[in-house]
Amino acid sequence: MLVGPGLFHHHLAETGEDSPTVLQHVDQAFATSFAISLFIATGLSLVAAFLVSWFIVRRVAQPVADSESSRSRLLSDLAHELPTPLATLVVYVDGLKDGVVAGDAHSHATMREQIGRLRRLSDDLRHKASVHPSWATRTGSLVASLANEIEPFDGGCSALCAEQLSA
Repeated sequence: MLVGPGLFHHHLAETGEDSPTVLQHVDQAFATSFAISLFIATGLSLVAAFLVSWFIVRRVAQPVADSESSRSRLLSDLAHELPTPLATLVVYVDGLKDGVVAGDAHSHATMREQIGRLRRLSDDLRHKASVHPSWATRTGSLVASLANEIEPFDGGCSALCAEQLSA
């Protein structure tokens, strides 16, 4: 708005037109066309900014949704997989303690196998938490609890089986 009118008047003066009515009409035409151009450019800029923002948000939101879906699926799988090895270990440990399960190599191998399953689940959770740092805060305590629960079983089962085998 600073350069346009002066430049426009300069070019109009070079044509030899000096009628005040024509100059006033040209000023109005210039101001109107400038306002319309500015309005259209502003509108198009807002539309373009909205479309770019929408595109970026969708690109960011999709991985977040996928990550949440994957996390939910992993935790669901974990909830499904944990009871079997834990129940097996509880049955064997209680059976060994009550004397209804023989403390032989087969019992020891079965308990070791279940401990291995629990360790793999724990390792999978640790890996997932390291790949997706945002999960670390959500699943970190679960992983730590699981790891802490596995270690006593491992040592306890080994000691219990060794005690049963020597008896």
